Amino acid sequence: MSNQTIAQQRAKHALQVVCGAKEYKEKSFCEYKRDEQKKLNSYIANLGPMILMNGLGQAAAFYRSNNNKEHKEVYEALADWLSQPGRPYAGSKDLMNAITSSSAAEYRLAQMEALAYLDWLKKFGKAFLIREEDSAPETAEAIEEGDK
Repeated sequence: MSNQTIAQQRAKHALQVVCGAKEYKEKSFCEYKRDEQKKLNSYIANLGPMILMNGLGQAAAFYRSNNNKEHKEVYEALADWLSQPGRPYAGSKDLMNAITSSSAAEYRLAQMEALAYLDWLKKFGKAFLIREEDSAPETAEAIEEGDK
């Protein structure tokens, strides 16, 4: 049992996804190229409203089915969070299967948890990833090149 609040646990997982603890994945969102980071930021920001308008199941299905790497990354981050111990779909290997086989009460709980988690993912995305309005160089190497 963790000594952290659920909000702290959400924040920790979201930060690992965005800025990269190797325990989550081999590559964090911060390690993606500039244009990929912009897409990730946009897709993270859009998923919450999509869930509110269409429901968790339809929004998750859209992100999973999209042939875009960044959509899939956001989907996988959400699926990983919802399958953590103590979360609505704890131990689930497949988010879509968990959604379609859960009770209405479990589904509503998962949807609320998804929105709370996405709030943290969005905050860290804004803080650490390149956004559409940013004009920063693409990589550290580009910064060094500009200094020469």
